[in-house]
Amino acid sequence: MPRIKFADVRFPDPNAPSVFDIEHRLKQYLINFREKMGKCKPDNQISDRDRRNILQKIAVYRDAVSRRSGMGHLADKDRQRLEVFRHGTEPVQVVSEHRADEIASAIHSEMPWMAAATEMIWQDMRASVRNGYPAPRLRPLLLVGPPGTGKPSGPGP
Repeated sequence: MPRIKFADVRFPDPNAPSVFDIEHRLKQYLINFREKMGKCKPDNQISDRDRRNILQKIAVYRDAVSRRSGMGHLADKDRQRLEVFRHGTEPVQVVSEHRADEIASAIHSEMPWMAAATEMIWQDMRASVRNGYPAPRLRPLLLVGPPGTGKPSGPGP
């Protein structure tokens, strides 16, 4: 079965240069630029001010990359957890309505405040089994609530 995209995020390139590599490249660029302009300091010295400017540019660059990924708001621990979904996920067939009941029960026990959403997922999984789909087909579901609250159920579908 083909893999499906799990989340609308861009995972960082595992071969991306480290902060040390970027800093070294920017320092080398500054030295070469100053040599070309004829303003090179003895022994190609980089001042503390130059170092601060370089580190500030690196921080701005990393912040922009993080925002573009769609995972900028996540803690490092949460980003690492999502890493297993870098190449998507493979859907698994729910083999019986009884198994759909077990899955829905487990979801509900983990998040009882999401009862309305759990109910919809449960009904969709049971319908997928009855229709013989190779994987559960779940209707789109919009969860409304402020960030960090676990999207408590309110007036729903």
